Amino acid sequence: MHRLEIRSWAPPDLDISAEVGKGTYLRALARDLGERLSIPAHCRELRRTAIGPFDVADAILPDQVSANALLPAAEMVRHLARVDLDEAATVEIGYGRTVAREPGTAGPAALIAPDGRLVAVAEESGEVWQPVVVLEPAG
Repeated sequence: MHRLEIRSWAPPDLDISAEVGKGTYLRALARDLGERLSIPAHCRELRRTAIGPFDVADAILPDQVSANALLPAAEMVRHLARVDLDEAATVEIGYGRTVAREPGTAGPAALIAPDGRLVAVAEESGEVWQPVVVLEPAG
């Protein structure tokens, strides 16, 4: 739990805002709080307003969805290390092969073609990038 803020308290309703990491269960927090206070408690409403680099403030309405409104795949993994590939490495990754990893880089990583397309997501494996998910097979 990185942040917990009481937004309002109008018994029996408690409205909180929280910033949490992986494995935090806010419904369980409501239950546990009730147990500590010896009263029944539950989470009546839960709304995720952000996950990773994505925020609900940047969302669009369903009727605004179009091919032009979609984010590029590379933008969807912007939280990963970015590895820019040359044309030869792009082809190798397309076949599921490994490519050399620069010293000091760590994974997981987004492997990006010269034109900016996300080609694969890879993990470091010794001195190479090992593709885990290949989005554009060669051929």
